[in-house]
Amino acid sequence: LNNEDISEIGAPLLMAGVDTTAYVMSWLYLNLASNPDVQTKLAEELHSVLKGADLTTVEQMDSLPYLRACIRESHRLTPPVPIQAKKLKQEVDIVLPNGDIYHVEAGKRIFLNLRAFP
Repeated sequence: LNNEDISEIGAPLLMAGVDTTAYVMSWLYLNLASNPDVQTKLAEELHSVLKGADLTTVEQMDSLPYLRACIRESHRLTPPVPIQAKKLKQEVDIVLPNGDIYHVEAGKRIFLNLRAFP
């Protein structure tokens, strides 16, 4: 990796490292509150596996696949770093929904809005 590659990778990681846990948990709670069926199913899993105990071990976490899936899906929907900069290694044509085409040459920097992807 050259300095530019390291910078391209390192900057988002540095940004993501600031309050990531609080960010991820906040979005998890909001996403659960917005999806009561998912919240109910998760509560059922937590009650059946933990039986009121705190989640304190890796083994407990491993026995909660729905919780893990909820965390991953929430993180996918609301990534900590919503904009990603990339330098194109080859030229691309970007086709918009209305049919317009934008040609972008290799070596140009583009910015991807990760929250815009389904």
